[in-house]
Amino acid sequence: PMLAASALPAAATHTHEATVTIIKDYLESLAPNAAIVGSMLLLVPRIVESLSPILTQTSGANFKGTKWVGLKSLPKDHPARVSYENMMNKATSVFKVNRAKFERPTLTRYQKGEGQAVHADAYPPAEPGKREEYLRGGGQRLAQCLIYLNDIPTEDGGGTKFFHPSLNGLTVQPKKGSALVFFPAFSDGSEDLRMMHSGETYLGEDSKWLLGTWLHEADVPVIPHRLEAAPGAD
Repeated sequence: PMLAASALPAAATHTHEATVTIIKDYLESLAPNAAIVGSMLLLVPRIVESLSPILTQTSGANFKGTKWVGLKSLPKDHPARVSYENMMNKATSVFKVNRAKFERPTLTRYQKGEGQAVHADAYPPAEPGKREEYLRGGGQRLAQCLIYLNDIPTEDGGGTKFFHPSLNGLTVQPKKGSALVFFPAFSDGSEDLRMMHSGETYLGEDSKWLLGTWLHEADVPVIPHRLEAAPGAD
């Protein structure tokens, strides 16, 4: 708003119609400072992105909820294992890659008052001279896949909200069985800051459940793991 107000020619504030003369005078007055003004306009989205984590804290913490991994170790007929297999089959089919390029899926539960503040899921780029080591660890996260496991009405919050100005406040409300796929980094591995998002605070009386994984640019190392708690257990 400050940039917009300061950029208006004084005459424009006193007339209802912008004339050709006013526009011409405005462009001529702007020309000497075009580089400065252009740089400021380009910086606005960056400033918004930098301030978003401060202005949109969720429950006073970056993440507040419960996560489980190791779903593959559950019995094949366990509901969480079935959801895991369905998700991975569809993800590998959509991206035309094998499972080795995906992180082990994470089951997340949010209870009343819980959520995750705005964040970006991409990793920092490889340090100079350490590209091969970076790739041995899986490299950059190129895509995120989220499966919503239950319906959450709008009044209960819990949506996945994106904050970049170009997305106009896009919020995806959880719907059972639906998937959200987005790309936290470009194909060259650089972070796409437009994909900064949050898990808005869940306000309902039950729980919000989702299953998620990330596609990497290289095979993700197999890390020994175990299920630390049965899904749904307190």
